[in-house]
Amino acid sequence: MIRGWASNKVAALNKQKNDLATEYNFLDNEAEQGRLPQLGLDRLKVVADELDNIWSLEEIKARQRSRDRNILEGDRNIAYFQALANQRARKKTVDCLMGPNGLVHEKFGMINIAVDFYKKLFAKDSRDDFTFHSDFWDTDGLVTEAENSLLTAPFSEEEIKDAVFSSYAEGAPGPDGLSFLFYQKFWGVVKHDLVKLFDDFYRGNLDLHRLKFATISLIPKVAEAKDMKILDQLV
Repeated sequence: MIRGWASNKVAALNKQKNDLATEYNFLDNEAEQGRLPQLGLDRLKVVADELDNIWSLEEIKARQRSRDRNILEGDRNIAYFQALANQRARKKTVDCLMGPNGLVHEKFGMINIAVDFYKKLFAKDSRDDFTFHSDFWDTDGLVTEAENSLLTAPFSEEEIKDAVFSSYAEGAPGPDGLSFLFYQKFWGVVKHDLVKLFDDFYRGNLDLHRLKFATISLIPKVAEAKDMKILDQLV
């Protein structure tokens, strides 16, 4: 749902930018000809400011996609950011994977290879059952009552906020398509839902099945990596 909302927002923003650019060109031409009244000049300034805001948003988005943390906002290096992002994309591209019958280039064939790899990787290993005797742990190594109370205490809003704001704001977005920057900027809006989510988790009322999904990205460790064993798995 959030991805669909984001797509609609981007489309609406692009349309707004095109409409504003058309209006700006018309007003600017009229101003050069001396045919624009004061009301029109005021509107020209408003349109220019709105276009500048949109360009700033596009620049921030391009910088986040490039993952370059050393360039500040306002540098207007959109082409540079896009070049960085494209270069990163080329380096991370996996063109083929080695399967049981040789190299596979077809997309769905590579997906099947990756799925089979992870099914085996995360499969439960068979092992003999074993238990520890009650005196296995030394008394000094056990958790104290005070430590246990701290570990089992409900999540506080301050604790959740510290975790959110201590995370890198412009890192890779999660499966919901949002980075920590969204949660930090709109903390006042989303905090109530987040605190309720953690509270439900603490009480055992949270439907974990809806939250346990993850996005796995295959990142080559070496150039032209073709074997699943030499690919970094970023979860």
